[in-house]
Amino acid sequence: MFLKIFGLLIIFIACSFGGVLLGNNFIKRENELKDLERALTELENQILYIHEPLPFAFKSVGERNKGNIKSLFYETSELLSNGEVKDVYNALKVSFENLNEYLAMKEDDKNLVLNLGKSLGALDKEGHRKIFELCLKELKVRIEESHEESLKNSKMYRCIGVSVGLTIIIFLI
Repeated sequence: MFLKIFGLLIIFIACSFGGVLLGNNFIKRENELKDLERALTELENQILYIHEPLPFAFKSVGERNKGNIKSLFYETSELLSNGEVKDVYNALKVSFENLNEYLAMKEDDKNLVLNLGKSLGALDKEGHRKIFELCLKELKVRIEESHEESLKNSKMYRCIGVSVGLTIIIFLI
């Protein structure tokens, strides 16, 4: 009898934990987008006002960030410094591919940054200012969307995890 109760408890905990993990992906995406917004603002300042070369600007921004965004900027900096890629777009693309399993961003989020990378180094100062402005505006919209998605879906997945666990327990009793 004790073994059966212990088994049911393990099933319930596993299902609840699965729901929490799925729900946390939405929160992780929101946090990554906020970190990315800060990083892109710092990158804009490095390029427009300090006139830092792109590899050094990416490295400097990477040093002041955390988590996956730090890794993204560091790796991009390394690729640009070593001459392994020909431009910022390809460096960002390779970095996103290497970090894909760790990032919670959607493809549209990545494409936003990749589109920014296409123009970095190819425009004048005013062109860079405008492209950063557009990118940051779009990123703010995506942060709002991810926040709403996070509120709705993270709670839903947690409840589904608990519900599935309870359903399995009821069927096994």
